[in-house]
Amino acid sequence: LLGWHVVDLRRILLSSTLCLAALVAHLVTQTQLSESITLIKQLGVQIESKTLLVSSRTFVEKPVVVLLNEAITSSEVYYYLCFVREGEKDVAVAFP
Repeated sequence: LLGWHVVDLRRILLSSTLCLAALVAHLVTQTQLSESITLIKQLGVQIESKTLLVSSRTFVEKPVVVLLNEAITSSEVYYYLCFVREGEKDVAVAFP
């Protein structure tokens, strides 16, 4: 009987540790520290996003149109910035 309690405690401790590790990993990789847009005249737009572990930069060459768009769900409205590029069908979203 005592052996079963030890095994159950080990399983509970292991599952709790895994849940805590997943939560910490999510917070570290998804927490936005900063987002910035730099406009470079006659060249394009540089989009930069930083999290605790990852920093990414994207350059959009000579956007034709800059849009402040909205996505509507059943309960919320999300606004986002996107760029239409010459010769491309897809738009470049600033901060997805």
